[in-house]
Amino acid sequence: MFYTALYTKQAIGKFEARSFLTPSDYQTKSEQNTANNRYLHYLNSFVHEGKPRFTAIWVQEPKLSGFTARHGLIGDKYQSNWEDMLIAGFRTQAIAGYEDAGNVRFAAYWTNTIFLKM
Repeated sequence: MFYTALYTKQAIGKFEARSFLTPSDYQTKSEQNTANNRYLHYLNSFVHEGKPRFTAIWVQEPKLSGFTARHGLIGDKYQSNWEDMLIAGFRTQAIAGYEDAGNVRFAAYWTNTIFLKM
C-alpha cells in the first residue's frame, strides 16, 4: 500500500482533524467547528463497505470573510451551488465525489478570497 501526502507550512490556529466520519457525523462536526469559529480546510470522501465516509480538517486561521460547505448533493444541485458560489465571488476549494446507495453524490466547500486581519 502506498500513500501520498502534501504539506504546507502555514499558521492555522486551533484545528480539528477527523477521519472515517459518516455523513451525519460529518454534519455534526461541521456544526460544532463552525460554532468554534473554525472552517473547513480539507475535505475528502470515500466509500467503505458500501457506505460513504469523510475525512476533514477544520482550522481557525487564516480568518475568512466567507465560507460555505455542502455534502450529499446530486449532480444538478452541486452544479447550481457551484454557479451560485462563483457568482457570489467564492472560490471552490475542494470537490469530493462519492457513491451513496448506488447514487453519485458530491461534497464541496467554497471560501471567499478576502482574508481578514485579526
